[in-house]
Amino acid sequence: RIKKDDCDLNVATYGELYVQNVSTGHLGVFLLDNFGDGWNGGEMNISLCDGESVFSGGLSGDYYQVMTESYSGNLTKGLEISVSGGELPSEIEFYINFPDGSRMYGLPQYNNTCPIGVGSECLELTLTRNGNGWNKGVDGWSGSIMTIMSCDKTVLYSNLTVDAFLTYYRCLKINSSYLIIDVSEGSNPSDVLWEISFGGEQQGKVFSGGVGYFDYCNPGMF
Repeated sequence: RIKKDDCDLNVATYGELYVQNVSTGHLGVFLLDNFGDGWNGGEMNISLCDGESVFSGGLSGDYYQVMTESYSGNLTKGLEISVSGGELPSEIEFYINFPDGSRMYGLPQYNNTCPIGVGSECLELTLTRNGNGWNKGVDGWSGSIMTIMSCDKTVLYSNLTVDAFLTYYRCLKINSSYLIIDVSEGSNPSDVLWEISFGGEQQGKVFSGGVGYFDYCNPGMF
């Protein structure tokens, strides 16, 4: 597909439009389609983890839409966000702006679920396809697969990958940092990046890497 008016639109085209200053009780939602014809059936759903629905919808027939959505619940408990890709997921991107000035970015296949428990019971996993700029391609990890195991090699999570997009986020319900991470090579190993961030008493601890076998069962490693 050729972008409308042959324009390669990105955040720079909009200046600081996607950076919304929102007050307490509000989220700024910026939906972007880099072809300019809307999300073609793609849909975003945002809810607070206390159950309150904040936003549900998509982008219709345009390059972008900027919205301010209100909520009355407790944002500190977290958000549940899902974004489906519709017919043309490679064209979809979004930003969410928070009252404290922070901002998150995502693409289709984004699925952030509310954790059961808090602190070290939830590890934040981020899988990313390496590349430069906005047009990084849509081939994901090209067959690379992540498996997360306990130190006795019991599989905790398997078949973790970036199938066709650029970034995938997930909350892992694991209560230990003693882990084995195995990431298979695929056809483009240089594309593979991942990071696991810890919370609770282990706040600030981060594991990261690419393709390979990572044994974090030896306390001396961290």
